[in-house]
Amino acid sequence: QKCRVEPVALDITDEAALESWWGAHPQVRAVFHLAGAASLKPLAEWRPGDLEEEMRAKVSGAWNLHRVAQRLDARLDAFV
Repeated sequence: QKCRVEPVALDITDEAALESWWGAHPQVRAVFHLAGAASLKPLAEWRPGDLEEEMRAKVSGAWNLHRVAQRLDARLDAFV
């Protein structure tokens, strides 16, 4: 069985943009959510709010993927 991998550059925290893209690509059968941000600052230099910013793409993005997949009734074989 063949598959095609298509990396997508999309702000995953923008739920409307995600839904628009996914709605135009109903053939999607698997999602590998690899978003994230990486600060090169040592933890001792972090300020309040830095952790939230670091985790925003990963956590909000995963939640948005879940919600959009449900709304579009996506038939996924994998959600990683």
